[in-house]
Amino acid sequence: MTSNPHLGIFDMHYTDKEIVEELLAGVEQSLGAQPRRTIPVGTNLTVLGQPVTHVTFILEGTVALIHDSFTAAGDVVLHEASTGRVIGLMSLTEGGNAKNTARTTSDITCVQITFDQLKAVIDERPTISLLAATLMIRSLDMRLRRAEELHVEHAQLSAELAAERSHLTTALTNLEEARTELVAQERLVSLGSLAAGIAHELNNPLAAIDRLADYLYTDVMALLTSAPDKEWAAQTRRTIQAAIEAEALSTRQERALRKEMAAAVGDPALAQQLVLAGIHDVELARHLVRRSGIGIAQVEHAASIGTHLRNLASASKKITGLVTSLRSYARPDGDPITGVSLHENIDDAVRLLSHKLHDITVTRDYGDVPALECQPGQLAQVWTNVLSNAADALTTADSPTITIRTSSPHDGWVRVEIVDNGPGIPPEILEHIFEPRFTTKSGQVRFGMGIGMGISLSIVGKHHGTMRATSRTKPPSGTTVTIDLPAAQPKEEQ
Repeated sequence: MTSNPHLGIFDMHYTDKEIVEELLAGVEQSLGAQPRRTIPVGTNLTVLGQPVTHVTFILEGTVALIHDSFTAAGDVVLHEASTGRVIGLMSLTEGGNAKNTARTTSDITCVQITFDQLKAVIDERPTISLLAATLMIRSLDMRLRRAEELHVEHAQLSAELAAERSHLTTALTNLEEARTELVAQERLVSLGSLAAGIAHELNNPLAAIDRLADYLYTDVMALLTSAPDKEWAAQTRRTIQAAIEAEALSTRQERALRKEMAAAVGDPALAQQLVLAGIHDVELARHLVRRSGIGIAQVEHAASIGTHLRNLASASKKITGLVTSLRSYARPDGDPITGVSLHENIDDAVRLLSHKLHDITVTRDYGDVPALECQPGQLAQVWTNVLSNAADALTTADSPTITIRTSSPHDGWVRVEIVDNGPGIPPEILEHIFEPRFTTKSGQVRFGMGIGMGISLSIVGKHHGTMRATSRTKPPSGTTVTIDLPAAQPKEEQ
């Protein structure tokens, strides 16, 4: 067809295909040649209720406009569009959301441009709007004819209205859930900033505690050195040092030590006092008993000093580790990509969740893996979320266990597998766990350390990795989350 800028609504002898060709010619005069795409049969070009951002010019093939019937009868086909249809124009005039589902009924050849591009063309070439109006009016006419043919009964219309009301109610509920989630996310951001500030402020007093513990140890030992009874002082220093170096004993180990100590000192009651005092060295205990100048009360006091110093150092070390982990977790999203030890990053997450994992056996099967170039704070959030979900799944398990396994499946890649022995996730739920705002806690938005599997997947994707989950609900049940990450990020991402 020869280009005709006056082609319009009243030129009814032109086919839709000819009008599309004219319209597309005007578009390409403004935007340049547009690529031709082939889209297979059964593809949705638009989805009912979903935003539409593109206009599709159908050059070859057919498309059906479909509307949900909300009844057992199935979907209603409004009409079968012949070649030459344009999909998306109606959405442009109706707020950008599709009023119907447009589905290819054959392989089609098409050209797609954005609404913004079409608007720019119309602004530049006003005659284009007349061609578009022609197609929209013809489309409306086809829909009206089809509506007349369908003879939709009143009962069906009532059902559709009821369904629409239900959809509106659901939409309002979703909006409220989304609002609640946004509030929770804002709280999480604020919490991250607050945590980073608190961690920073704790550094100085923690350093002071470490120094004071060292000073206290040095002063006590120096004081003993100056004591007039050199042998007594030496034995007291040995007792304090032995208590500092003593390791925590299980009930079984403690019983065995008491038995061995009783044989060494010849008195079961005295042996129990020595063990309770923190004396785990049998030879030291034997020597102390033989030393008449040192009573059991003095031994207990000396051992108590050593135990207190050990506990002080242990508590300080634990708090320091928590603060370090908290600072790593609370890093802003804009932190630069840096080289990070994967195992240390995972250990930070485990340490932060110690309150939740204290009744769970956590096994770390770490392999030989390279360092990661990543945003450590973001990855720590991923491990924290997956571990938190695993802990939640293990609340009813007899012997709750989480195994964290790392390996290098290929050169330059690392793999993290987090495995639990919980009840597993049913297939109908498993396929949705990475969807935004998906939760098994209906009507609730949980606020805590977790950030959602959907966001975790996004973080892994930003690091050019993959994340997947498999699960068994039959014995041996459990869930495995597998994350693969490249050790080095592409240059453009750094």
